[in-house]
Amino acid sequence: MDIKELCIDIATTENGNEVINILKKYNLWDNKNHWKFVGNQEGSNNHSIIGSQQSNPANALVEKLVNSGDSALMLNCRESGIDPKGIDAPDNLKAAVSNYFNIEDGRWIEADTIKKNKLAEKYCNLVVTGEKGQGANPTYTIIDSAEGQEPGDFQNTFLSLAQKNKCEISFVQGKFGMGSYGAVNFCKVDGLQLILSKRNPSIADKKSRNVWGFTIIRKIEPTGQQQLPEWFYLVIDDEIPQFEAEHLDLMPSVYPNPYGLKFNHGSFVKLYNYDIGASLRSNITLDLYNKLNTLLVNPVVPVKLYERRDGFNAHSNESLLDGLETRLERDRSNILAEGFPSEFFFNVDKQKIKAKIFAFKKYSNVEKKILVDTKKYGNGVLFAVNGQSNGNLPTSFFSTGGLKYEGISKNLLVIVDCSEIEPSYLYRLFQNNRERIFDNAFSEKIKKEIAQELSDHSGLKRFQNEWKGNEIKSQSDKNTKELFNMLLKANSALANLLLGGNRVGNLFGNEDVVPEFKSSYYPTFFKLEKPSSESRPREIEISRQAKINLTTDAPNDYFTRPMDPGSFKAVSYTHLTLPTTPYV
Repeated sequence: MDIKELCIDIATTENGNEVINILKKYNLWDNKNHWKFVGNQEGSNNHSIIGSQQSNPANALVEKLVNSGDSALMLNCRESGIDPKGIDAPDNLKAAVSNYFNIEDGRWIEADTIKKNKLAEKYCNLVVTGEKGQGANPTYTIIDSAEGQEPGDFQNTFLSLAQKNKCEISFVQGKFGMGSYGAVNFCKVDGLQLILSKRNPSIADKKSRNVWGFTIIRKIEPTGQQQLPEWFYLVIDDEIPQFEAEHLDLMPSVYPNPYGLKFNHGSFVKLYNYDIGASLRSNITLDLYNKLNTLLVNPVVPVKLYERRDGFNAHSNESLLDGLETRLERDRSNILAEGFPSEFFFNVDKQKIKAKIFAFKKYSNVEKKILVDTKKYGNGVLFAVNGQSNGNLPTSFFSTGGLKYEGISKNLLVIVDCSEIEPSYLYRLFQNNRERIFDNAFSEKIKKEIAQELSDHSGLKRFQNEWKGNEIKSQSDKNTKELFNMLLKANSALANLLLGGNRVGNLFGNEDVVPEFKSSYYPTFFKLEKPSSESRPREIEISRQAKINLTTDAPNDYFTRPMDPGSFKAVSYTHLTLPTTPYV
């Protein structure tokens, strides 16, 4: 049996049924001696872990991309002579990205496109092949030239379940020991997934520098009294199949060729017949690109997307994904209302949390009546940790808990950065699948704080007022507008019902009644709205939070901008540190 030929045949096949035929050709598919239990504990219930991960195919796919980013960081750490688990390793993900990729504040907003492309092509590629069209289940391949693994290490890395491989590494994202197995549940032909890898020569043992290993993951349905499926991986002669080669021609070439360029080392993971969902089967640079952007607020490394299904007539068949945060910043002048984004900070159980509010205009081009496509950016409340979405609240949140923003809810996005929350609190907030938040006392406090901030936000009230005014303006003639204004001014209850308690002012925007705010890049003052003298200080109960309102000429994103961000510190004059909620 030619192991290399077998591997190449499987790697260049786009349909799981053809993979099965290849394995049958080599008498491997039906021979139980060639299949070992994933997790390496025969008789245990490995489907209880594998089958209970992400419920959404895009979320599961993102976990593969996260693994590539983690591998890139660990490679750079090891190449610098530092043990990723050692005391000299970076303290957090932002520091690692900043140090190893020379990226300001660990964010891709200021990085140039050439640099981002090079990093993406080296560390994180997503290629789509196979089926297209209605009802199709395409095949997705994730390729990185990062660490890679030696065949003998597969069991402790790719094939492990519930092991603490990354728990002691402070600067990576994937710490749940699930092996990103959520994705195989969406591989419609027996859960088939190919794993192919070669250790990076810069960190490999000399004896194995040219050794590739590969295996196939498969699902076997229950039979007899067995109630749940079981998951297995391919072995030949009781070990991971392996062969020697300097390189393999598996990197994507010019469209529509999915292969042809040299793949020298790293990891190649292929998900056959992946049920991505009806709305995401189009060209990968369109709907799936938008979806992945909302899940990767600020990725560890940019992602290069390749459409390699023949027959697409898109503007481009390749695209660079650099995260929702970067996209919002790049498009802000065309899509965001004046005064946004607007940031705020709050504390819950002494956990510092920061957030940004984005209010999207109705039109990106008023004259041509081109609507802002909020699907490109998302809406609702998105919770992020280290640049990855870990859960969200739907747009209905904006009309609950006393909020009255239902009319503009689809044009609102709040990104809540939870990266500074302590691990013991993170596990109380987010479920292991990174899709949902728990419903408990801690999460309820967070939602209450967010709702309170949105309720008090003068910029949101003004945005809603102008939105409703423009809606009425577009449907009314002059006499109707004058009558409507008179009715609202004479009936405060009606005004409160329609405008959420806002002062009516000039409802239809004939005059600009909002004074222009002139910010200073480096703010020159912060003043208390209600000053307290030293002789008559403001009293704050120790068991309660306090809101301190300040006026300033700081720009809206002063504390979160990528360049020269500001910081704040609450100082107590007693032996106690009072929990405070700064508000600027």
